[in-house]
Amino acid sequence: MSGLVEILVISGDVQIRDLLRDTLESIGYGVLVAEDLYVANEVLDSKPVDLILLDNIMVDSPEYRFIRAVRARRMHIPVILITDPVIKFNIDDARAAGVDEFLQRPFRIERVEKVIDEVLTLYDFQQIGIHAFLNKKVLVVDDDDKLRSMLMEALRTYGYNPKGAKDGNEALNVLESEEFDMVISDIRMPEMDGITLMQEIKERNPKTPVVIITGYAQAYTRQKVFEAGADGFISKPFRLRQMEEILRNFLGGIRYG
Repeated sequence: MSGLVEILVISGDVQIRDLLRDTLESIGYGVLVAEDLYVANEVLDSKPVDLILLDNIMVDSPEYRFIRAVRARRMHIPVILITDPVIKFNIDDARAAGVDEFLQRPFRIERVEKVIDEVLTLYDFQQIGIHAFLNKKVLVVDDDDKLRSMLMEALRTYGYNPKGAKDGNEALNVLESEEFDMVISDIRMPEMDGITLMQEIKERNPKTPVVIITGYAQAYTRQKVFEAGADGFISKPFRLRQMEEILRNFLGGIRYG
């Protein structure tokens, strides 16, 4: 998949817009900006948006008319409200209007990334639903326990049969005793990176598809990864639906959403 996760930042404060744009783009998101709600509506009508970051200062009324209108027409787009500790608001009213989560100023990159990742992941799971079990076996290799578990849970939800390995050596040991329909591997891991693991797998079983996940898209470009022998490539941050499309392309299955 080549499409970026697109986030719409709505704020009348140019410093907030620039800060969030720089922060989000450094993480790997695509960013659209709007200085007012009129422009925001134009963007939503003309471009695909995966998530909205809305400055609470921009909220047009206590009833959150803009948010309610967005959620009425675009239920698939989550809304995160940017808040200020000085400005008081009713959290219950905001949630009732359709706000999914809150991000308080001042921002830390880690917090911004965590909130966005959790909200998007929740939406992906909600939209996938439970469908027929396909019994395709997928090995997930990643030294990040949280990401590995999240991917395995997503695969189960899609109907696949996942197994995890924390590094390349463990993956090769698993592959000695079991056959898999696909391997998904992070590219940067201790002792053995994803490219080396992929080459070992291809040497043993050239027909096994290997998809590489990387958070270092500039160092490990799509072209380099494919030239090394990968069958698929996806860069962080990504939506689970992007992974689902890759799985479906190689292993078959039902399209979700």
